Amino acid sequence: MFDTGVNCGMPTVKKFLQRTLNVLNLKGTKYPDLAVAPWYRLCILRALDSLQCVRYIELAERSERFDSFMPGWLRARVEVRD
Repeated sequence: MFDTGVNCGMPTVKKFLQRTLNVLNLKGTKYPDLAVAPWYRLCILRALDSLQCVRYIELAERSERFDSFMPGWLRARVEVRD
């Protein structure tokens, strides 16, 4: 979340986290608070990484100045093997 906050801004990371937790919570039936199982933490992190990729794509679609950053940004978010 720190990386996302630095790269996308805290308002964006807050929105990403809230959206992810809302989807995974199933209207409060899965967990009442943020104490979740380790595999659930991995799901949350993967969802946040995915949302960050979407944010980068949106930025690049709006302005060509981000084109040169895209390969590195996306590579950092997903495990790309050459």
